Formats: sequence, C-alpha cells, structure tokens
Amino acid sequence: MFMTRIMAALAVASTCGAATQPSAGPDRALDQDDVAVIRAVVDSTILPEIRVAKFGRQPIALLIDETVKLCNAEERRVQPWRCLGDPRGLPRERKTEMSFRVPDLKRPSVRLVTLDVVQRAFEGRRDDPNDGWEQLGRSFPGFRGVARVSAPAYVDDGAVVFVSFSCGSLCGKSWLVRLAPKDGRWRVIDRKLLAMS
Repeated sequence: MFMTRIMAALAVASTCGAATQPSAGPDRALDQDDVAVIRAVVDSTILPEIRVAKFGRQPIALLIDETVKLCNAEERRVQPWRCLGDPRGLPRERKTEMSFRVPDLKRPSVRLVTLDVVQRAFEGRRDDPNDGWEQLGRSFPGFRGVARVSAPAYVDDGAVVFVSFSCGSLCGKSWLVRLAPKDGRWRVIDRKLLAMS
C-alpha cells in the first residue's frame, strides 16, 4: 500500500509538468540542529537499508533535496509528491508544514537529487513502473533506493522526523523516528515502522 501511494504520487507528478511545480520557497534553509537531526536519522535508518545487499559497487541512496511536509487538503490534491501521505504521529508545527532545502550531509553513500530527477525516471512508464527503478539504477551506479525526510519537529526535549525509503515498486518502508540529544549529539531513541511493502 505504501509503494502504491508513492507510485500514484509519482504518476500524478509526471502528468503535471514542470511548469506547474511551485518552488520550495525562498531558499528556506534548515538550521544546524535540524541538519544534525537529519544526519542522525539517515545514518541510523537509511544507511542500514542500503547496506543489506552489496554487489561490488558502493551502494548509494538518493535523498530528495527538500523535506516532505504536512499539507492541507488542497496542497495534497495539487502537489501530492511534496506531501506526507499519512502523517501519523508527526507533530504539526511551522517546520513540518513547510519544505526546506536539505544540504549535503557529507555521506559518501547518500546522493542529493531533486525530486524532478526521480520523477523524470518514471515519466511515460505507468504500465511498468519497474522501468523507472531500472532507469535510476542506470543513471546512478550503486543505486539502492530513494529516501525522503521531513523537517524535525521538536517535542519533549527531543525531535521527531518522518523518513521513507523506496527501493522498488513493491519495496519500501516509512518510519517515525524519535531522537534525543546525548553527549552533544542527536541519538535515535525510538523508530516506529509506519509502513512496509
């Protein structure tokens, strides 16, 4: 079901055309704490997913370079690929209701890409979505999947982040990750699996 929603969102996005895609805004940047939280989430959640199978090349995950956000009904209808499908447990606050640019996390196994790069791989491939995944694999040697993150929501002296990882038309997971600061670093203290296919 999770991957069906992602594929439906990509299909809708590919029919809308680039001219109708609004920008994320006036270069909204995440602050240092936000970046540290997202880096900890990627290290503990996405990197283990891509290390499952090694085939001689360094595995990489493509990380969409803007955060996914909580949307109202109209935003979800017009631009579903920028919205969380099911925000269970992610607090609604200013940061989680906006898209922010994700900076380079300085991880060799993570490659930042625009959403357009992923959408183009699936254009014209509604009959066989696996072609889109194969196209991404040809374009990015070592490709294992596409990751998305929300901006952190800060609650109870910690942070909560939505993260998803899609690795095929029937392969993917999403989590709600809770972190807390410990010894000057953000550490994952709980990871709730929201969906898996």
